[in-house]
Amino acid sequence: MTTSPDLFRVGPLAGAIGADDVSGVATVVTIRQDSNPPSVGQIEVNTATGLTSANGKVWDPTLPLSLFVTVEEAEARGETLTLRYWRADVDDMDSDGIADEEEYLSQVQPLTSGMTGEQQVNFAGIDVSAQSFNSPVHVYIEGTDWAGLTYQEGGSGGGPGAENAWATVIIATDEPTTIVSAGFSLDHEMGYLLAGVPHTFKMQINEPNGLQTLDNVSIMLCGDGTDNVGKFSYNPANGDIWTADDSLISPLSVQTQQLTSDVIELSMMFEISWEFPWEEGQYGCKPSVSVIDDITEVAYQNNIGELTWVLDNRLIAIPASMDDLTPPIVTTDNIHLYLRQGDEFQMNGEIYYAGSGVLLSEIPDDLQVEMQIIYGTQEIDSVVGVAEDGTWTASMTLPMRVPLHANMGLTTFVLNVPGVGSSSENADAQVTVDSKSPTVLFDQVNYPDSSLTVLESDLLEEVLVSVTIVDEIGLPNEDLQVAWIYLRNNLPVAGTEDTGGLAMLFDEEGRDIFQGDLDFSPALEGFEIENGDRILFWVTSTDRAGNMIQGLGSESAPRPVALRIMVFNPSLDSIVINPKDPFIDETVIIETFWSNDGKRDGTIEINLYELKDDNSWRTETATIELQLLAETSSVYAVFEWTPGKEGQPVLYVIIDGDLDNPAYPVNGILVKEPEEVGGGPDAGVTYGLMGAVVLMALALVGFFVMRSRGEDDYYYEDEDDSYFEEETWEYGEEAASDEESDEED
Repeated sequence: MTTSPDLFRVGPLAGAIGADDVSGVATVVTIRQDSNPPSVGQIEVNTATGLTSANGKVWDPTLPLSLFVTVEEAEARGETLTLRYWRADVDDMDSDGIADEEEYLSQVQPLTSGMTGEQQVNFAGIDVSAQSFNSPVHVYIEGTDWAGLTYQEGGSGGGPGAENAWATVIIATDEPTTIVSAGFSLDHEMGYLLAGVPHTFKMQINEPNGLQTLDNVSIMLCGDGTDNVGKFSYNPANGDIWTADDSLISPLSVQTQQLTSDVIELSMMFEISWEFPWEEGQYGCKPSVSVIDDITEVAYQNNIGELTWVLDNRLIAIPASMDDLTPPIVTTDNIHLYLRQGDEFQMNGEIYYAGSGVLLSEIPDDLQVEMQIIYGTQEIDSVVGVAEDGTWTASMTLPMRVPLHANMGLTTFVLNVPGVGSSSENADAQVTVDSKSPTVLFDQVNYPDSSLTVLESDLLEEVLVSVTIVDEIGLPNEDLQVAWIYLRNNLPVAGTEDTGGLAMLFDEEGRDIFQGDLDFSPALEGFEIENGDRILFWVTSTDRAGNMIQGLGSESAPRPVALRIMVFNPSLDSIVINPKDPFIDETVIIETFWSNDGKRDGTIEINLYELKDDNSWRTETATIELQLLAETSSVYAVFEWTPGKEGQPVLYVIIDGDLDNPAYPVNGILVKEPEEVGGGPDAGVTYGLMGAVVLMALALVGFFVMRSRGEDDYYYEDEDDSYFEEETWEYGEEAASDEESDEED
């Protein structure tokens, strides 16, 4: 931009008369607008090898610290340049170890003002002789250009404080640098470095002057070769980490840890490119390390054998599970799926590095998985993409025809592996196409007692059952599932259906034998088994491919099982009591007669109990164990009981000690008081009357006898004797008959 003076009016606005403009040619003034701040390069020191960066430099305290700097200005350079410096132990006025801005000292050097381009400035030597070993000197630059723009506005020059210093020089005697030979480590999984995955290389450096005094630490992952492949570097002085374009290594970050006053651990993270050249079967690489101070290599270690590594850049798609998608749905046996022709299925899995077996976490773009099966002679493929989490799911539908071979392998490949990476084939998964249904058999020859021919009604709680399944491929390795239901009048009884399982007994070629105990008790509460009832029994399991069981005992043709009513039914039929009207303390004989009209033998325990007035039970006899055979009666058992008081006792015959349910009462007993003998006031009168009655009876008998003899004198004497003998015999027989009737009563 230019400006110049111009006289365009003399006097008032109306103008002037007689005035002349004698100013001549006007002076032109050029004005430049400067919006670009100046910049200053790194601060340098002069060494035997020339100027080198002062940042991190170890400087001998016996020599004045002379600093050089180069400034650059595109428009117009300022007039002066100021060096601000702070010396630990000398300028730390408050002894807090912090470089405060007011503690800095200054040096000012003139510039060729108004000029453009670069200018090198040499500052006078700074006395550092009073500083302790390894103490720092922090410096930064101040100044402006002609437009007043500062170096800091241009992002250079630094500032006060250790963290903002444009350079930090270490005042110390330069000590030797060594590498700790036992301090190496490399996170190589099973000896592998994975392409595209961050890794960490660790090493320990013994540097008494501090890590920041070094200029370069270089890692050569494949040894010290002639090219840059596998090499990356780190500058401890400024924290830069870099690599050559052809190294195929991406440096990520560096971390340091002070282990001792002299030893520092360096952790450098990096990533190997998928383009990194590697051949199958190539020998492993042994890393090398180089440490440089200025331009001198001060430490070196080659062929670090314990860190030998192999590149893993091969990917593999490993199946995790398989699922049947066509009903009936069958479960997978590991990653082996049994299907029927025409079934659809899917397989799920993840991507791994083939060598190390590490799960792929960083998924490259366009990565795909191919699933392949050879069905007979036909190749069937399914290609799917890989999700961001590294998982994949591929599905496939089988042809409707029977294959040449029932067992077929499934192979997977990874497609679009980046760079020079490759894929490894996986053939862990299998598919078996089962086109034949299994057959159920009940082998009565080998298992006659457990083949479900006839079941006894009282032994249904634990029935041993044996079932044979004939199948070429076999059933799943699990219990055989069965079901049953009761039939009455050839109709199923709702509520009696039940299920169970039989464990595998033998797994033989072409057949499986299952055996176990089942509880066939009716599941319906209150259901009592009657004559003519049956059980229908069938197998509900399928084979591995979901084919239904066929044959007698399948769901379509259940096996009928006959039921035999078997019961033990003890019963007390009659009780004979003698006497029924005993006196107190007189022994009573109680005879019992039992029967069992069931078809099962059994034994019961019986006893006679008396219920007392206080509701307690008392027994005077020992328990009798009574065995009742099937369909028997009149089994005899007798008890003796002695009454203790008059009246009607409460007696029961108790079975198996069940006092809560007394089933058989003993009735008809009435206990009497004993009669008194003599001594009463009416005893004489009573006996007198009884005697008179007896005498009268005898007189009447005598009268009739005499009369009878008078009328029948014409009979022979021997005939009279026979008559009375016969009459006497008849009377005795009738008397005996009457006594027997009394005993039965």
